[in-house]
Amino acid sequence: KKLDEVFNGNRRQNSIAIMDIDYFKNYNDKNGHMEGDNLLRSLAMLLGGSLREKDMLFRFGGEEFVILFPETTRESATMVAERIRQKVEDYKFPFQERQPGGNLTISIGVAFCPDDATTKQELLEIADTRLYKAKRNSIFLSGLMQPIMGFIGNFGYVAVCIVGALLVINGNITFGVIVAFMIYIRM
Repeated sequence: KKLDEVFNGNRRQNSIAIMDIDYFKNYNDKNGHMEGDNLLRSLAMLLGGSLREKDMLFRFGGEEFVILFPETTRESATMVAERIRQKVEDYKFPFQERQPGGNLTISIGVAFCPDDATTKQELLEIADTRLYKAKRNSIFLSGLMQPIMGFIGNFGYVAVCIVGALLVINGNITFGVIVAFMIYIRM
C-alpha cells in the first residue's frame, strides 16, 4: 500500500530495485524452510541497515525484496544497489558454504521514473526484467565460468589486466567489454 501511495500521481525522480536471492531453492532444500525463513529475516535486517531514512524496503513475493528510492537519480540508485549487492556477498550468512560457489548472493534489477516508466506497475515490470537478466548472467558466470574464474583467481587481477590489454592490442576484443567483464566477476 505504501508503494502505491508514493507512486499515486507522482512523476518525480524515483528509482526502484527488485532483489532476489540467487539459488534460494537450493538454500531451502539443503537447510530446511526454517533456515530459509531465518535467512530472509537476516537479509531484511541487512538491507534495512543499508538504506537511507527516506528509502523504503518491502517484501515482494517469495524471496524477493523491493526497495523504493524516493527522489533518487538513476546513477545514485545504481550505486546504492551495487553497494547492497556487494554487502550481501561479503556478509557471512549461516550455511552459505552450501550454496553454489560457496557464497550467498543476490541479483538486482533497477528501474527509474520517469526515464523508464511513470507507473508503479511498469517500473516493477522493467525492474523485474532487469533482475532476471542479471540473474541469468550471474548463473552463467557462477556455473559455467567457475572453473575459469578459479584459475584466474590463482594469478590475480594483474594477470587479467595483462591478458585484457594484449587482447585489445591485437584487436580481438574491445576495452569496454574487458572492463565490464572484470567488474562483473567482482575481482
